[in-house]
Amino acid sequence: MTTDLLSIDGLGVEIAGLPVLSDVSLALPSHGVLGLVGETGSGKSLTCRALMGLLPRIGGRVVAGSINFAGNTLTEMDERGWSRVRGGQIGFVPQASLNALDPVMTVGSQLRESVKHLDPGAEVNARSTELLELVRLPDPQGVLRRYPHELSGGMRQRVMIALALAGRPRLLVADEPTTALDVTVQKAILEVFADLRAASGMSLLLVTHDLGVVADVADTIVVMYGGTVVEVGNTTQVMSAPAHPYTAALLGARPASRAPGERLVTIPGVPAVPGQWPTGCRFVPRCTHAQDVCRIEQPVLLPLTGDRSSACHGWPGQSEEAPTHV
Repeated sequence: MTTDLLSIDGLGVEIAGLPVLSDVSLALPSHGVLGLVGETGSGKSLTCRALMGLLPRIGGRVVAGSINFAGNTLTEMDERGWSRVRGGQIGFVPQASLNALDPVMTVGSQLRESVKHLDPGAEVNARSTELLELVRLPDPQGVLRRYPHELSGGMRQRVMIALALAGRPRLLVADEPTTALDVTVQKAILEVFADLRAASGMSLLLVTHDLGVVADVADTIVVMYGGTVVEVGNTTQVMSAPAHPYTAALLGARPASRAPGERLVTIPGVPAVPGQWPTGCRFVPRCTHAQDVCRIEQPVLLPLTGDRSSACHGWPGQSEEAPTHV
C-alpha cells in the first residue's frame, strides 16, 4: 500500500490581495510521478512556489488550505523549518535555466556551494562530479570549469537538475524542464528523470503545458485551469478519455493528434487570468459544452469512478464513463 508523500488540500493563494490560486488539491504517493498540466497562467508554477515556500515575500501568502509533506505541514513552518526541507528534502528545478544559474560563477563553483550547504558529509569535489554524471553530462570535469553561457540549453537544464539533487531529496519538483528544448533533448531529459527515480526511488512532480511530455512518465495527471484543478486521473484514462472539456481541448490541440497535412486545432479565446475570472466555471467563455448552470455556479472537483475526479457541470452528471476526446 502506497502512502502520500505530498498532499495539497484546498490551497488558496493571494498575491497583493489578488486571488491567484483557489481550492487546489492533489496528492503524490511515495515513489510516484505526478504530471501537473495546463496552459501558461493556469497556476502550475505558483502551486510549485507555494509548495517550496517561495511565494513573493511582499504580498504573496497562503490564505486557505494546507500543504503536507512527509508528515510535516509545510504551510505552518517558519523560515528555519523551510531551510531544513527546501533543497534537502525537496529539490526544485525552476524555469529558465540560464536565468537561474549565476552567470559570473562556474558550474563547479555553484555545485560545490550547493553540496557544502545541503550535503555537508560529502566530499565536495567528488560529489559535484558525481552529480554531473548522474544527469548524463559528458566530460563532467570540463563542464565544472565552464560558465553557464558556455553551455547549450540542454546542458544547462541538466546542470539545474544536478543542483536540485545536491541534497539527495525525496521529492523533485521540475517546473517546465523541457520547455524550449528540441524533441531529442526533451527525450534525453525525461530519460534522466527515469534513471534518477530508478536509482533513488524519489518522487517526481513534473510541471508542463504539454500533455505529450507527461504521457510516458507520469502515473497521475492533474490538469489546472484558471488557478484551480479541473481534472485528476490515471494517466492512461486521462489521455484516452478526458473527463473535462478543457483536458479534451488540450489533447485536441496537440500536433500529434492531427494527421500529416491536416490543419492544427487551437483552443478558442484566451486563458482566464487572476482578477478576470468569470462567474461560474472559469473555462465557460471557451467551452463548447457550456450550459446555463456553468455561467452561474463554479463546479467543484467531484469523484468519478476509480481515482478520477472532474470539476464540470457540462458532462452528464459526472457520469460513470467520461466521453472520449475527438
